[in-house]
Amino acid sequence: MSLVDLRTRKTSRGTVVLYHGSSCMDIEKFDIQYSRDYLDFGVGMYFTTNREQAMLWSITKSRFGAVYEVEIDLDQVDLKQFLRYDNEFINTFCLCRAGFEPDANAIKGYNAIYGYMIDNDRAAIVKSTNDYVIGKATEAEVRNSIRVFESKDQLCIKEQWILDQMQIKWKGITEKVDGFPRGDRRSVKWKK
Repeated sequence: MSLVDLRTRKTSRGTVVLYHGSSCMDIEKFDIQYSRDYLDFGVGMYFTTNREQAMLWSITKSRFGAVYEVEIDLDQVDLKQFLRYDNEFINTFCLCRAGFEPDANAIKGYNAIYGYMIDNDRAAIVKSTNDYVIGKATEAEVRNSIRVFESKDQLCIKEQWILDQMQIKWKGITEKVDGFPRGDRRSVKWKK
């Protein structure tokens, strides 16, 4: 299994369209200070090419949220892409998720990291990453214990100057729908 090179998604303007989902409904500019530690590719602001995925992100912390559409010129960034679910990806994912981002050699020197979304089974992710970091699990064992979403991707922007160049092109308000499990696409809808 492999992702498609993000650079092949360029529009006629030479940019790539991305989406960001947030419980904050009044973002005018993205600010890296609102990033958290222990994320898939470390500290940064996360975007996806999948608008439906951004919708799900928008309701993770509240009943209402927003999806923001932006464009980015990838020729201006140092982009690391994990296009395969391989050992390099597993190593980087586990180190970043366990809080050892500075030890993740594969992303040093890059200011944008692109790759897979991992299953949202938090318990399995925490156990697998911790086992890997302390040497109790190999890359193959981690790969077998956590699931990758083949159709969902993410781009982590790690530097504020890149975020400053992004203009919000569109914003849609979302609402959580009760009765569906977290992560189910039916659990969110566009608010009228």
